[in-house]
Amino acid sequence: DDDDDAAAAAADDEIEPVDADAEKVAVVVEPSLALVTVDVATVALADGVYSRSFEGNGTVVHHDPKSGLGLVLVDRNTVPVASCDVLVSFAAYPHEVAAKVEYLHPTHNFGIVSYDAGAMPRAACAAVKTIRTHEAGDPEAAIRRGDEVVLVGLSGSLRPMARVSAVTDATSSADIPSADIPRFRAVNEEVVSLDTDFGYAFGGVLTDATGRAKALWASYAKPADGEVRDLVRGMPWAPVSDAVTQILEWKRRERETSRKEEEEEEDESSRRRVVYLLDAEFGSMPLAKAADHGVPSAWIETLLRADPVRRQALTVASTVACTGAVDVLKGGDVVLEAGGRAATTFRAVEDAVAAAVAARGDESGPEKKTDEETDAKLALPLKIVRDGVVVDVLPTLSAESVAGTGRLLHWAGCQIQPTHRPVVELGFRPTTETDPRVPLDVFISRWYHGSPAQRYGLYALNWIASVNDVETPTIDAFIEATRGLPDGSFVRLKLIGLTGRPKVLTLKLDRNYWPTWELRRRDDGSGEWERVTYDD
Repeated sequence: DDDDDAAAAAADDEIEPVDADAEKVAVVVEPSLALVTVDVATVALADGVYSRSFEGNGTVVHHDPKSGLGLVLVDRNTVPVASCDVLVSFAAYPHEVAAKVEYLHPTHNFGIVSYDAGAMPRAACAAVKTIRTHEAGDPEAAIRRGDEVVLVGLSGSLRPMARVSAVTDATSSADIPSADIPRFRAVNEEVVSLDTDFGYAFGGVLTDATGRAKALWASYAKPADGEVRDLVRGMPWAPVSDAVTQILEWKRRERETSRKEEEEEEDESSRRRVVYLLDAEFGSMPLAKAADHGVPSAWIETLLRADPVRRQALTVASTVACTGAVDVLKGGDVVLEAGGRAATTFRAVEDAVAAAVAARGDESGPEKKTDEETDAKLALPLKIVRDGVVVDVLPTLSAESVAGTGRLLHWAGCQIQPTHRPVVELGFRPTTETDPRVPLDVFISRWYHGSPAQRYGLYALNWIASVNDVETPTIDAFIEATRGLPDGSFVRLKLIGLTGRPKVLTLKLDRNYWPTWELRRRDDGSGEWERVTYDD
């Protein structure tokens, strides 16, 4: 046994030395690396999050001491929700800062947290650097099978680790299934696989030989047999660049708005942070099978010319409930074009969406319209094959918030929140009885032991449709319907489950031990959270 242990130790020693080229890249990238620690309070476990603590690698994507803005890129398995405490420890200098969640992409596996770069010690501020990236449109930014990349990240002791690896696959889908308890999962995302890495628990960044970032080496939470297993893959950098550009533009608008002293009230649109999405989950189909699904041979040739590497077509796997995609897209539809151009990849659809949004801005007339009015008319023309026939459809796009869930109402021992996207990705969302156009938005995400919610069966994964026969489509409506109910009174609730099954139950209130209160993010743009009580 001792000999076996010695042999294993010798083998480990042979693996530890870092390749010389990798070491050079690690020196270049180290000032941009950080370790991000996240804690989620028990009363803030939103969106089906499966743990209270997370830790992972972060990458500095913006560092400007003059404006005070610092941005760190993380994966969504490190910062899964907005209602959390975030600490960032830098590799470049022994300094730790508190950060706040700035951006959580609704479909891609990344988020961005911000810190006050201007408040850092001078030495730390000078040591931290923004990671180098490729310019937009640079063909060198693409990752292809066979490319040699350098995987760089930090160990738990903030020591850089690096190795040269070869890309074995850069075109496969992440393919993360839905969990029993709906939570974030990457959708419509291609990932990069390597021949060798540092194991499932190690994140970081993939760079070229000069240290320029090409992909985030991210951790994915993949459900398997009722448990969560970590899967690490590379996420291409393009969506990250888009997000950083968006954040910087939003910050610029906020500064401009704050300078307009003559305005009587702040422009709410300056704090509106959304991304536009086509609300469908796509799969892929080899072009060799496209003819069997009714795709004309001429279109097969067109798709092949557009992407001779992937040689695939996108197919509609599902749509998000209560969105514009539901009305015009069906499972099995084969996508030919998006926005007038051949679309064979997820990114091609995203580019078409971005072009449609940009065109919407260019066509704005002299009459000022609200963001909601313009969003309602924003659509993306698609050419698809359905039942062997080529048809044109026009699904409307949705404006999805990147701020994460910002309201958590605690009532009778259950936690209520707005319906988060992973729930409606399952394909169902109930509406009010009086108006089928109004979706329910009072969703139970947790309950607590010993509470009235547990004793009377008010469990998670249900919508509350009404209180004492009063419809409650929103959290504000629910608060209004329950606020005047006396302690010890019985309340009749109508629930609707994830499968659409209704249920009616009666619950006895205990306001002494289980009062009504809300944890919510302030609407002043500060990102701070506050506690609001309602049992006055």
